[in-house]
Amino acid sequence: MDSNWPVSGKTHQERTSMKNLVTMLLALGLAVSFAAPTFAADAPKDKASCEKANMTWDEATKTCTKKQ
Repeated sequence: MDSNWPVSGKTHQERTSMKNLVTMLLALGLAVSFAAPTFAADAPKDKASCEKANMTWDEATKTCTKKQ
């Protein structure tokens, strides 16, 4: 039997290419999901830390934001 004989309407090369694409997309998704927390900056959780970081403390919501 010829290896390029269509099975389910797709050749062996097309199925292999699709498997490679799916594998690469899965690897990229995993890499991004594990790297995202590395790039996320945590805002200070208390007023003293917020002021030390030269940011603005909101007393009503107890959150720290960047100065505008």
